[in-house]
Amino acid sequence: IILFVLRKKRGRFKQIVTGGVQNPSYGDVVAAKYMRNTDTAQVYPNFQEDTHLYAAPDTEESYEIDQREVYQEIDDIYLYPHTELQPVVRNGGINNSDGEEREFFTESDIYWVPASNTAELYEQLSKYRFREIRRDQLQITEHLGSGEFGTVNKGVWEGSPDKSREVAIKLLQKGASEESQVKFLQEAALMGQFSHPNIISLLGVVTLGEPVMIVMELMENGDLKENLISMRPIPGELPPNSLYQQLLDFCHQIAAGMTYLADKSFVHRDLAARNVLLSGNTCKIADFGMARDLEESTYYTSQGGKIPVKWTAPEALHYRKYSTASDVWSFGCLVYEIWSLGHKPFENYTNSQSLCTIHR
Repeated sequence: IILFVLRKKRGRFKQIVTGGVQNPSYGDVVAAKYMRNTDTAQVYPNFQEDTHLYAAPDTEESYEIDQREVYQEIDDIYLYPHTELQPVVRNGGINNSDGEEREFFTESDIYWVPASNTAELYEQLSKYRFREIRRDQLQITEHLGSGEFGTVNKGVWEGSPDKSREVAIKLLQKGASEESQVKFLQEAALMGQFSHPNIISLLGVVTLGEPVMIVMELMENGDLKENLISMRPIPGELPPNSLYQQLLDFCHQIAAGMTYLADKSFVHRDLAARNVLLSGNTCKIADFGMARDLEESTYYTSQGGKIPVKWTAPEALHYRKYSTASDVWSFGCLVYEIWSLGHKPFENYTNSQSLCTIHR
């Protein structure tokens, strides 16, 4: 056990005694098992099964520790080293033997189900090595929209592997309920499990302090629905010939992304043009928190939550039975949106009228 002593300096705690496993690639390295309080005062890893380093405070809370020399109010921190030969977790990412940071994503044949409470969700995010981005590395530059649980913003990530890049940042509103926090973190937990050219990419999370943030790749052109509406020709004019190939390409891209999700046994449940983002001519499926950040009239509320009626298969509407088949139904509705240049399915019908029409 190596003892770390922290001394308060100008309102912060500064590391004055350093140590750790000496590795030619990393130098002194400290890593934390948890990204925030999980009601665990000490961490005792199983070295036979886990080759990573862990830091644990002697208080009632666990904190992320790294070489930033800026810490929470902790008096002592202990390291539990295992080996000098293995890569270690640092700042939420994974280091290769060559010292270069890789993305936290690890491909899996099937997705794991996010927990239903915040404590377990934070443990999952740490277990699966989701990148914890430092709050001071993010700068919000533009407000893009608001939703049920917070805001979506354009920003810059100064500490990214690419040095600096524009990103999209979702902020959970301060003082959000436990239920809202769970749904917010569940979306991040799901998004971080997927890696496909037509699925929106999670870059990391900010869970230390408030507000909690989800950092994603930025899709400069916004959602597909608004782009389709902008493609409508002026009355009396014919659309350009290239438009049809572009619309067909949109369908192919979205089908490819949905096939990837289906292969992982994941059901999206809310596939629609509003939940597909566009950058150039590239489509990416987004919004893995169902029935969020949308106008109320799009959904009706049942015992199990909100449902996008006009995009939802009958068996899902009546029996809450979602499957790849119900996603295929939604994909058909999305294809209608694409080829009608942004018109809704059953556009002139109320939700009730559309239900009756489907059952005829």
